Amino acid sequence: RVEVFEDIDNVALTPDSYRKKRLEAHRACRGSFEMLNFNGRWEQGRERRTRDGGTVAIYTDITAIKEAERREQQARQTAERANEAKSRFLAAASHDLRQPLHAIGILASVLRNQLQTDDSHETLSSIESCLQTMNNLFDSLLDISKLDAGVIKPEPRPMILADLLSSVHREFHPYAQSKNLKFRVLPSQDTTVSDPGMLGRILRNLVSNALKYTVTGGVIVGVRMSPSGLRIEVYDTGIGFHDHQLSDMFAEFKQLDTGRFKQQGLGLGLSIASRLSDMLGHSLTATSRPGRGSRFTIHVPLYKAMKTIISSDETNIFINQDFKNKCVWVVDDDQDILDAMQKLLSGWGCEVITAASRAQVQASRNKRMPDLLLVDFHLTESLNGLDIIKQIAGMTDRQFSAVVITGDTSPVYLKEIEHLGYSVLHKPLHPMKIRAVIQQQLKVLQVQND
Repeated sequence: RVEVFEDIDNVALTPDSYRKKRLEAHRACRGSFEMLNFNGRWEQGRERRTRDGGTVAIYTDITAIKEAERREQQARQTAERANEAKSRFLAAASHDLRQPLHAIGILASVLRNQLQTDDSHETLSSIESCLQTMNNLFDSLLDISKLDAGVIKPEPRPMILADLLSSVHREFHPYAQSKNLKFRVLPSQDTTVSDPGMLGRILRNLVSNALKYTVTGGVIVGVRMSPSGLRIEVYDTGIGFHDHQLSDMFAEFKQLDTGRFKQQGLGLGLSIASRLSDMLGHSLTATSRPGRGSRFTIHVPLYKAMKTIISSDETNIFINQDFKNKCVWVVDDDQDILDAMQKLLSGWGCEVITAASRAQVQASRNKRMPDLLLVDFHLTESLNGLDIIKQIAGMTDRQFSAVVITGDTSPVYLKEIEHLGYSVLHKPLHPMKIRAVIQQQLKVLQVQND
């Protein structure tokens, strides 16, 4: 038996069909063809017409080439399956672990207002610090899943670096103090063009990494002019690294072997910074001397246009807005989270209606309809938050905002939610993040109603 794989349709032929095809090819002298013989060897045939009307055929054994192509395809498929399995694992682990952390964070915020002694506040601060560490790990997993899913899209705009620098100083100064390190952020009024959220994530990852691997001395963050634009630089007096370690430093789930200085973590911070820099078109470079420290540099463009750019402090008009007379529905299948959200939102003056299932949502149809819906994405195997949004929309003609809250980092789900245009929040959430999102959504709703 001989099987012939045509170049165009890759169809296997029976011996009779093969002879028919070969006669047609001989008459047309089509050039070349490939065939898999009964002994498992691949051959490539090439034909040329002679001047006297004959045909010259040359057969070449291409088994080695075909085998190499097969191995390459197999390796590519294996890599794709491994990457998909990694994303599924991260999504599943992240979702299950974020649920209790989300509830703990909300309850800790409620508890702070009820404590009376300094020792109690100190203990609660330690709990919140541990929660923040876990949040940072989950944020890294989430960033990797988003990058793999392709749902992160840069939205560059003019931005004053002073806002970002002051925010970074406020965020990391307590951590530096806890390690007895000096931490300086030099002021800058320079303006660049970038995505504020993505650039902020890059800089925070660099600063976090610098503080983590610095035992004595400190970290300095500053901005310099360069022939091509601006350089945002992070200097540290940490352990440093060798030149040959640079490529490993930006790899996912990779930490340099630093002996007794090895730190806890997933080894994702610099990898995320590198991938975000590539997406923004910003160059990220690093230099170091082992035992003397390192310098990481983000190369960004200089924005020279004379325009007024409002700082983030000026735009935060609604930070103290009273939520009274605002109705918020919370739908989640975890009763602990519902109880925590009830206490938190009620304390802010919201009218809160909670539901744990489709039936409970339907039973609330005669209650006040929401200004804002906060809904968990994964409710049951056959029900998700998008189904609840549709259900409530069918119960009222009143316009409302909806925010999907999830602990899932699956690229498939992230793309689905983004495609439908809903805002997404990822567990565990800090109460101030919830408050900020409520303010933003209510502002958008007010503009739509006006």
